[in-house]
Amino acid sequence: MIWLLDTNMLVYARNGVAPVVARLDDVWEQGEVVTSLLVVGELIYGVEKSIAEKGTSPRWNSSSPCSMASCR
Repeated sequence: MIWLLDTNMLVYARNGVAPVVARLDDVWEQGEVVTSLLVVGELIYGVEKSIAEKGTSPRWNSSSPCSMASCR
């Protein structure tokens, strides 16, 4: 089975929301977990907006959108 994650689920997982993390741990073993290019764009936009507004730095390597997969 393929699990298509949206922006909200990835943000919840990155922020450590327990029910989301637990569910992702379960589905990770059952099939392929993917996201869309649109979601990657939304995440990059959000990181850039946060940096511009707050002067903060991203919590993952922003040089590669693919590195966001490592936030599991």
